[in-house]
Amino acid sequence: MSPFVTFSIAIRALRRNAMRTGLTALGMIIGVGAVIVMMAIGRGAQASIEAQIRSAGSNLVIVTAGSSPFGPVRQGQGATTTLTPADAEAIRGELSGIRYLSPGVNIRAQIVAERGNWNTQVQGTSEQLAALRSWPVQYGAFFG
Repeated sequence: MSPFVTFSIAIRALRRNAMRTGLTALGMIIGVGAVIVMMAIGRGAQASIEAQIRSAGSNLVIVTAGSSPFGPVRQGQGATTTLTPADAEAIRGELSGIRYLSPGVNIRAQIVAERGNWNTQVQGTSEQLAALRSWPVQYGAFFG
């Protein structure tokens, strides 16, 4: 059969079964659209996750004090606060290639405000934390 005869038979069959043709076309359009939307959502999520990883720092080393026992129970990493700012400076002196160094302290404290109070974690750090974490300041300036 010639391609022209085959094409004309196909067009006649599509016209005879208009409802089937329309539903098939609609199914294909919805399927292709769903694939395009899912790919866009996946790429958006990937870009968001990559941005979060970049903001964490790709060559970041965190040094914490060890755990301390409370009876037979070990409290876990960072439970003690035995490291001092002098320890941070000693690390800077011993290792080359350190661009930023930000010693910090974490404690749990009761924060009291006008409308209530919260038991939360309070973190203290140095002014180099913003550069170390690549955190931009939207308004004002980071503390010095």
